Amino acid sequence: MIDFFTSFTIIRSLFLLSRTPKSLQKDQDQIKRHRLSFLMGEVLHDEKLNQFYVKFEDGSKAQLDYKPVRGKQALDLYHTEVPEKHRKNGVAEKLVTTAFDFAADKNFKIIPTCEYVQRFVKKHGQVMKYAKLILKP
Repeated sequence: MIDFFTSFTIIRSLFLLSRTPKSLQKDQDQIKRHRLSFLMGEVLHDEKLNQFYVKFEDGSKAQLDYKPVRGKQALDLYHTEVPEKHRKNGVAEKLVTTAFDFAADKNFKIIPTCEYVQRFVKKHGQVMKYAKLILKP
């Protein structure tokens, strides 16, 4: 019987062989993000610590810290931290989108004081499905 990783490697190889060189790098980046998603698991939420986080297999942790403000009607997303070796893989983006999902579910507004969250909002702007949640810091 073929295990998951062998199947994944075979499918990935066949897929990459069918792609043109121009799109190959984009495809490899996407596969890397999917593999990382598999390795890092889900984003967890600790409401007592006001933190969304991901624990990696190596024991390290990425986190997005927030504080409830404006009578607990808004979340100030003030700090995002991802260990150096796990950067550039979409981890911070996953933390931010999870925080946005949480805010939307609870009818909270978002105040992006963290530089990464500000860049994320600026980059995605009005195309974000949660643009109406964003308040200026």
